[in-house]
Amino acid sequence: MPAIDKAITDDHYQYFLLILGDTPIGYMGVVPEEDDALLLSKLYLMKPFRGQGKSIPLFEKAESVAKELGKKKLRLYVNKRNYIPLRVYLRRGFRIMEEKKTDIGSGFICDDFMMEKEL
Repeated sequence: MPAIDKAITDDHYQYFLLILGDTPIGYMGVVPEEDDALLLSKLYLMKPFRGQGKSIPLFEKAESVAKELGKKKLRLYVNKRNYIPLRVYLRRGFRIMEEKKTDIGSGFICDDFMMEKEL
């Protein structure tokens, strides 16, 4: 995929695939930020596998990558109305740090929470 290739080569993202048996069921993208955080930029789990704790290895991998890079926290952004992932992040130890509205063009505004977890 050209967008993922560009993110890896130009923007220093790392992507990880979650496989159950021989079936890919999810993925995650992380990128170091300039401060002491690793941004958990993307985390996706296929619908049939949600709510079963299957994302735990992705969170654990993000934490280990952050520690390897000397980062002291994980950071992510989640839409304020994306209630299920918001609850998952809170249970995983993330805290809401601030609200962030981002104009993404064509009249669309992302209305997010910036969340962090201390490592």
